[in-house]
Amino acid sequence: MSFRFLRNRQGFTLVELLVVIAIVVILISLLLPAVQRVRETANSVQCSDHLRNIGIAFKNYLTDNGGNTYPLGGGDLIVGGSPPAPALTGAGQPYKNTRTQDWGWAYQILPYLDERNLWNMAASNPVGAAAQPVRVFFCPSRRGPMTIDNSAGSFGVPAFGSRATIDYAGNAGTWQFMDGTGTPVPGFVNAIIPINSNPLKNGAFGKSRFWVGATTTEVDAPIRAADFADGEQYTVLIAEKRVNAFLVDPSSGTPQIGDRLGYSSGFGPDTLRTGFYPPALDFPRQRVVDPISGLNESAANVNTFNVIDGFGSAHSTGLNVLFAGGNVRKIAYSISPSLQTFAAGSPVPVPPAFPAPQTLTLWQRLCHRNDGGLVNPSELD
Repeated sequence: MSFRFLRNRQGFTLVELLVVIAIVVILISLLLPAVQRVRETANSVQCSDHLRNIGIAFKNYLTDNGGNTYPLGGGDLIVGGSPPAPALTGAGQPYKNTRTQDWGWAYQILPYLDERNLWNMAASNPVGAAAQPVRVFFCPSRRGPMTIDNSAGSFGVPAFGSRATIDYAGNAGTWQFMDGTGTPVPGFVNAIIPINSNPLKNGAFGKSRFWVGATTTEVDAPIRAADFADGEQYTVLIAEKRVNAFLVDPSSGTPQIGDRLGYSSGFGPDTLRTGFYPPALDFPRQRVVDPISGLNESAANVNTFNVIDGFGSAHSTGLNVLFAGGNVRKIAYSISPSLQTFAAGSPVPVPPAFPAPQTLTLWQRLCHRNDGGLVNPSELD
């Protein structure tokens, strides 16, 4: 019998190990962006599906209300010069086609999003209902369903506890919604003029009622399908809203203006935005606090106000938009200007605050329900 002794194999040398590690790192660096792109594509598709579901809910709301009238944007948020928590008195009743519903469009369409129990819950437990997240109101590219806690109160807003947030906003029209201090423009919010003749209110939502000195005539008429004179296919109904990405994380501190009162908010920037500014990617900078006024993103940095006034998203190239006709499409941040000028005496009324001649961009025209301009579909691609 013979025995053969095998020589022990040597392990990897340090150089070989380092080469292998380097190759693995290179492969991961090449693969990771592709994985992130696939994830973002999936998130964007899911976001557009959420908007389609919201669009279906609006159509069902229309059908349930005679097929003609859209929900209103909720009640006035101005009390004593500061925006308080959403009004809870009477909210939760099965109001339809009424001018006394203080909660906004997002609450009013809940029964058509398979959330009828939540809709009914607000009658007996409005605080709990306002704090209950609704999955379809969130874009997965930005965050999952979440609440914002404002138990301490901030920016003149009373402490109101938790509010379930929302990533989508209704189209309040073309003209500026907020002023240089983050306060709703009085002429826009409080103008006692029927919506069909108020040049500041040319979007898709009016106000349900006014708080101070209100009468039955001091409200906006509900928007009808016929009021979209430019065509429902080319008028923005709901779109993603722009926020300060840093402040989305609750650990960042004070909740930001336009993302603190939640989906139940009435006529304010949490659930309504305008086309005054072009749509843009979420604002990335950190919180700026004025030590005197306490306002977030104060007048010292005026360029940040399109965060609380405009549309935008967490998607890198554009935002998802639901048009009044029910169609959803991706609009690039680089949307063509395609300017249109309205001179004095134009059939389209121009607000005194924005005197004629006034030039509107293509995005502003998409947010104007009756500017009379023609939109070339190819400009939206």
